[in-house]
Formats: sequence, structure tokens, C-alpha cells
Amino acid sequence: EALEIKDDAHPKQRIREIEGILADLAKKAEEERKAKELNEKYQAAIAAADAACKSENWDQATGKYTEASGLKPDERYPKDQLALIVTKKAEAAKKAEEERKAKELNEKYQALIASADVAFKASSWDIASAKYAEASGLKPDEKYPKDQLAAIAQKKADEAKRAEEERLSK
Repeated sequence: EALEIKDDAHPKQRIREIEGILADLAKKAEEERKAKELNEKYQAAIAAADAACKSENWDQATGKYTEASGLKPDERYPKDQLALIVTKKAEAAKKAEEERKAKELNEKYQALIASADVAFKASSWDIASAKYAEASGLKPDEKYPKDQLAAIAQKKADEAKRAEEERLSK
């Protein structure tokens, strides 16, 4: 209004100052909106990553933590979680390998026992002894193969005694 009355430098200068202030406020509001949007995206990525991590969906969690880390590179949490996932995946792989080996060992043990039992029933003492001894070597704490080896030793001793008695009685 002052400019409409008189074309003076002072109102023009004040208008430029006000326009600068308004531009700064608009810029600040835009920066705050972007920061809020970034924070919301970060929080959503972290929430999704945490949920995936809790359900041990390591690949999805890795993707979301990586996304969050890209949104806020200075944040430690996603980086720490990514390192934790590497550890958890290694532990899971180790556990799976141990379970696979235990299953394989058990299958081999059961096959040896089955084969040894067949030989035992057929009175093939040497074959049965070898199979029970091998099974006992795979699982040293198992009692059954040791008991069967003792039974075979007793059967062999009984057979030897009978053979000796027959030889002496002739």
C-alpha cells in the first residue's frame, strides 16, 4: 500500500525482505516435509525388517535393513542388524549341516544294525560281528551293538564247547 502512495526505496526493500523470509519459510517447510517423509519411509522399512527378522525371513530382513540403511546412512541400527543376520544365517547353516550329518549317521547306523541282525539270525557270526562293531564305532554310546557282540561271543563259545565235546566223545 505504501508503494501505491509513493514509489519509495524503503517499502521495496521491506517487501524483498518479506519475500525472502517467506521463501525461507517455504523452503524450511519443504525440508521438514521431506525429512518427515524420509523418517516415515525409514521407520516403515525398519518395522518390516524387524518383523521379517523375528520370523527368521533373513533375505527379506536383509533387503529392508539395506533399504533403511540407504535412507539414513548414518544410522547404526540397520547396519548392526545386517551383521546380526549374517551371524544368524551362518548359525542356521551350521545347524542344518549338523542335522544333516546326524541324520546321515543315523541312517548308516540303522542300515548296519539291520544288516547285522540279518547275519545274526542266519548265525553268520563273523559278518554280524563286523557289522555290529562298525555300528558301535559310529555310535559308541549305543548299548545294542555291544550286547549283540557279547551274545555272538557267547554263541561262538557255546559252539566251540559243543564241537570240543563232540570231538572228545568220538
